[in-house]
Amino acid sequence: MKIQFERTIAAAYRFVLENFVSVLGIGWFPFLLAGLIGVALFSAVLPQMDLMLRSGQEKWSQDQVAQLIAPIAGAGFVFAIAIILAAAMVLVGMMRMALGQHPAPVYIFFSLGGQVWRMIGAYILLLLLLWAATIAIAIGIGVVSFVLSKSAPAVQLPVTALLTCIAVLWGIYAVVRVQFFLPAVVVGENHIGLRRSWNLGRGNFWRIVGIVIVIVLPIGVVHSILTNVLLQTSLAAHPMTMMNPDEVRCISWQ
Repeated sequence: MKIQFERTIAAAYRFVLENFVSVLGIGWFPFLLAGLIGVALFSAVLPQMDLMLRSGQEKWSQDQVAQLIAPIAGAGFVFAIAIILAAAMVLVGMMRMALGQHPAPVYIFFSLGGQVWRMIGAYILLLLLLWAATIAIAIGIGVVSFVLSKSAPAVQLPVTALLTCIAVLWGIYAVVRVQFFLPAVVVGENHIGLRRSWNLGRGNFWRIVGIVIVIVLPIGVVHSILTNVLLQTSLAAHPMTMMNPDEVRCISWQ
């Protein structure tokens, strides 16, 4: 199946414009919840972050470092889970609406149903397969490089570099080809269909890249701007994190 490049782009923008209220309705609540969780977590770890920024001590023990880093890392992990859940919800909601499974308009959307968990599971499985393939390829390239170092040292470096470049390019190709159709397969066919997505992406790599650039990239730019604005606003609300360390008394550890 070949993607109709121009028709797909036109249909995507027409879909967003014609269903703009529903698009906002699907997206605002999950990300609002994730944002509130992020604010709560940020407030909870603010003392640790403030201490790291302001402390005048240069030598900390491992226990002291763990006391600072552990809460921040834990908060980051919880926030990452919240963002993943919100993104999966929104993706499922958008796909349902695109496939005609959602009556419009949609003013609020929240779901923890099977499709959301299958969506998360599909991307986790894709990530695990990518890691496994990366490890296997790295081992293979390492073996080839070792053999060449013993038998043909002159070509070891260029061959290793060439194999590494090929592996990286193939990995990009595989991920792009699989992930593009994955949401549609998960929602439309109600199963984690990595093989199905791979088959649908055959012969469409450059079309997919073009569609991502034309459609997804502008959305990513807007999202990045909004995220930076919210981050700066959050930091401005806690000016003590921006104070000069010299203005703060030395904090002693017990």
